[in-house]
Amino acid sequence: ALGVETMALAGFGRTGLSPARLRSFVITEELGDSISLEDYCADWPRHPPPPRLKWALIERLARVSHRLHANGVNHRDYYLCHFLLRRPWDGDPASLRLPLIDLHRVQLRRRTPERWRVKDIGSLWFSAMQIGLTRRDRLRFIRAYGEGEHVKSIFVILALLLGTAAALAAIFAKRFDIKLAASIASIAAS
Repeated sequence: ALGVETMALAGFGRTGLSPARLRSFVITEELGDSISLEDYCADWPRHPPPPRLKWALIERLARVSHRLHANGVNHRDYYLCHFLLRRPWDGDPASLRLPLIDLHRVQLRRRTPERWRVKDIGSLWFSAMQIGLTRRDRLRFIRAYGEGEHVKSIFVILALLLGTAAALAAIFAKRFDIKLAASIASIAAS
């Protein structure tokens, strides 16, 4: 009901009563002609895509991320490989189909804690570091993700994505939240 495309459940099963010995499985409908976003973007450093195609993907990933986090969902394995690009796709944002898969570690709450928002986005960024994204591309993601919510998280994500964690930590220490400044500083140190 979040408007995030994923797999359609076809069936499931389980055996065992004790949670320690419970075994389960799910069966989903086939997604058809798809490629993981990790594989789709792998050649971008040598053969950059048309800008509008790249922007459509960045903005969709940011909006999906925002929608999940704004509704109390964090993925915990949030990497490019867990988004499948449905083909054919001509680069038009309106026809983009990008199901999110591997939901077995998802956590559901009333509100996604800042820590988990930052971890999800940090994981997504880690998986995208080698595909040739520019500083402007990262800012495009931040702008699309932000949309007025999670203001503190946006600053932490900004620090993470732009590599300016030490500078932002200093700004936060002087003006805003000492605790948040400490978390930004720990990101800078790692």
